[in-house]
Amino acid sequence: MMSEGFFSKYIKVNRKQGVALGAAFGGWLMDSMDLVTVLIVFALIGSKLFWPKVTPAMAVFMTTMTYAITILARPIGSALFGHLADIMGRKSPLIWTVLGYGSTTLAMGFIPTAEVVGVATAVAIVFTLRFISGIFVGGEYAAGYPLGMEFLEKEKRGFWSGVLQSGYPWGYMLATAVALIYEIAYGYPSAAYFSWGWRLTFITAGLIPIVIFLPIRIRLLESPVFAQVKAAGKTEKAPFIALFAKRENLIPFLQVFLLSIGLFLGYLMILGELPAVLTLVYKVPGPIASEALILNTALGGILYILFSTASQFTGRRLMYIILGIVGIIADLTIYPAIAYVTSTIHLLYTLTTLLAFGYAYWGLVPAYLSERFRTTVRATGVGFGYSSGIFIGGFYPFFVSWLSAAVHSLLWAIIIIGVIGSALVAIAAAIGPETKDVDLAQLA
Repeated sequence: MMSEGFFSKYIKVNRKQGVALGAAFGGWLMDSMDLVTVLIVFALIGSKLFWPKVTPAMAVFMTTMTYAITILARPIGSALFGHLADIMGRKSPLIWTVLGYGSTTLAMGFIPTAEVVGVATAVAIVFTLRFISGIFVGGEYAAGYPLGMEFLEKEKRGFWSGVLQSGYPWGYMLATAVALIYEIAYGYPSAAYFSWGWRLTFITAGLIPIVIFLPIRIRLLESPVFAQVKAAGKTEKAPFIALFAKRENLIPFLQVFLLSIGLFLGYLMILGELPAVLTLVYKVPGPIASEALILNTALGGILYILFSTASQFTGRRLMYIILGIVGIIADLTIYPAIAYVTSTIHLLYTLTTLLAFGYAYWGLVPAYLSERFRTTVRATGVGFGYSSGIFIGGFYPFFVSWLSAAVHSLLWAIIIIGVIGSALVAIAAAIGPETKDVDLAQLA
């Protein structure tokens, strides 16, 4: 049983801290819900309502583009809102971001289809809204991570870093549940679903952040760490420029950028490619593969917290090095082992082991990234460093396509890229300092 002393030192928070953590948690839950909703819905309706008469391969490409365009916009949002968060504070940008991506997702429920305005116009509207949404979500990375961490004592950053990051898998589950409710209620693939069912999915996904998380952010107090810096007149006039112009900012940024590339390459090899590997390479029935992935996504929310809490004792640097090495071993052994799985339960066990290593890294991210930057450029550095890693990692379909042609194997192309991602994580951590004991208030 957890001792009272352990709970008080590493977990217990006061009301002000709880509000800040709730506000930051909501950003990651909504980030995931935004991405997963669009992928689920357009996989169902895209080829019928928005890009009819295209090949199945092109339909998959167009659906993927609704995701990719959002990813491409995120570094812009991180740079913009991170810049603002380092000048005026963390609170205001977080109010703007929740209004922004809530409104754009809500608007997706009212867009005209290709039958009404033509294919080109309908697609342009979809892609424009997805791009705008990406800008606002990119701002979540910039202001949300620092806000949550700056309210905490250093001993509590490990546990709560994992809790914040766990918003992502829970958002995945929430998006899946909302989409499924409307699919069942409107009898997909009925005319009713193609008329209103998909629209209500977007409307619901857009209202949740506005109705639930906007009031929390309005009640939010400014980060005490940033407030101290601002009161002392030490804020940067141009944080984004200072991030690259000053050596003490640039070196942490480059290290975080390298780490983020590794994180996303490794993760996307699981999130983006594993479903295709299961169904196309190993001939696992689609429903079984989907059930396995959904169950293990829920598991990810727990693993984020476990590994991040452990890093409070091992140190972030050592934990990332260990996980990077273990990730390499897992990619080289567990992925090929799926071929020898003979039952559904064994598949679940094997996937659980593989995904455990894919998820293990992520719980540390809010704490580690926030600890790497000075307060005056923390939001800009965290947001732009993190989202730029997404930008590079987001090209993984092209990396997989090129490498699979070169090695004549989709499976080994995925394994090689996954190994590269894990290696980059270990290398990036090794060249950086230990951070778990840094005083964020002193990094001015």
